[in-house]
Amino acid sequence: MDLFHILLKNLRKMEPLTVSTLTDGFRLACGLLVMAILFTLLLGHFGDYLTMYSCVKGAFSAAFGVFDATVIASLLGDLYLKERQA
Repeated sequence: MDLFHILLKNLRKMEPLTVSTLTDGFRLACGLLVMAILFTLLLGHFGDYLTMYSCVKGAFSAAFGVFDATVIASLLGDLYLKERQA
């Protein structure tokens, strides 16, 4: 629980652009996970099985890559903006 409070305290110190980038990346990653869940529910009921299965695997693996890239890009952007201000 202490880690959660530290994270919230540090989020308040971040630039607004960084926070908006993080939230947009989080929304995109959650959307991809929801798509993977929906494709899994439709698996076997609609369309070609192999196509649907590849869509599930693609959306699921892309979600974590998108979230990782968003976190790295937002932190690098935050460092750049703080360096420019100093």
